[in-house]
Amino acid sequence: SLQLLKSEPSNYAARSQVIEAANQLAWRLNDLSSGIQDLRSQAETAIDSGVANVNALLDQLKKVNAGLANATGDKANPALEDVRDRIIGELSQYMDIRTTVDDQNRMSVTTASGLSLFDGASPVRLSFDARGTLMPQSLWDSNPALRTVGSIMAVDSRGGTVDVIAGKFFRSGELAAQVELRDTTL
Repeated sequence: SLQLLKSEPSNYAARSQVIEAANQLAWRLNDLSSGIQDLRSQAETAIDSGVANVNALLDQLKKVNAGLANATGDKANPALEDVRDRIIGELSQYMDIRTTVDDQNRMSVTTASGLSLFDGASPVRLSFDARGTLMPQSLWDSNPALRTVGSIMAVDSRGGTVDVIAGKFFRSGELAAQVELRDTTL
């Protein structure tokens, strides 16, 4: 339609076609932008859900770990160890983790980057300040005053808080993938 208008600038029908084509293009771009923001909002919701699931898994691990503490040799409970292994397997779907077991059969869990999630007795508590529907200008920033999307915070048993996204403590797993999707890909 632009080529026709270029060759016949005074043609009213050619002008109308250009305007109609431009309106369709603008509508399509707005539709695509809306779809992208919906996907970003879904990622925000998935992060919120993932954080809740991680907290539930860490609470389960605390209970199982307490049952296994000091239970070695003949006293060891293979069923509880299987439950603990299942919990660790599920937890590893959300983030990259490393585990260690001490001589009292207590398991500790850290992220591969060193953030302690469970010290053998007390889990950290993750929180996510979900923002709901995201707009194109909704962006993550290390400065909380400038941030317009949610961030994951880890609070330890002493009340110490760390921003997990700012510290890049999750390098793989579902939570890292959803953050990457929300903040970079989309």
